[in-house]
Amino acid sequence: MAEDLKYVDKSKKIVVAMHAPMTSAGLNPIVTLSGGNDLLGLLQGYQVEFLTGHTHNNHHAKIAEGVREHNVAAVCGTWWFNVKSANGGADYDLCKDGSPTGYGVFKFNGTAVQWYYKGIEVARNEQFAVYDMNFVKSDYKSAVGAKANEVLVNVWNWDEDWTVSVTENSRSRRPAYTARTRRTTHGRKTYWNRPMPPARPTAPTSRATMPICSPP
Repeated sequence: MAEDLKYVDKSKKIVVAMHAPMTSAGLNPIVTLSGGNDLLGLLQGYQVEFLTGHTHNNHHAKIAEGVREHNVAAVCGTWWFNVKSANGGADYDLCKDGSPTGYGVFKFNGTAVQWYYKGIEVARNEQFAVYDMNFVKSDYKSAVGAKANEVLVNVWNWDEDWTVSVTENSRSRRPAYTARTRRTTHGRKTYWNRPMPPARPTAPTSRATMPICSPP
């Protein structure tokens, strides 16, 4: 790679596609790939998009200025375990983080790049799921610190540039924030990271809206 990069101008966008993820998923992602920091050293000064897999989750990380990882979920979900006929009646097959089975779509225009996650059997503009914790089993609630009478939102392809806000009866319930909730199960293991603070309705008849905006 070092030899190849000698012929690539620093103004070019570099895309590195590989199976292994570069970073850990969580509040403060760190480089976990063996040799990952050496690889970043070779790419220093370039704008870089890493497209990775392996985890069967959706996860984004800004590794450095101009360097981002897109860890994309899988078309086989949790290796076909969480199919919709066996996961409690969901409308689609699930990945480990609650995303529908699917794939990433990337559009390049020079060095500019746009992306979105496309769930299989899910409309293009469907990008999140809402969970009424009154109807979620207690062991799943405890995994994310949620309680009854709370609502959690899972924004599948969230990154730092998304805006998430909650309005109840036309009033803002909390300042807009960017956050994500991840939880589902594969076998006996529960997976989750970066929980979104749950919102508690003020009345059973409340009408809530959740404007969730991806970057332009």
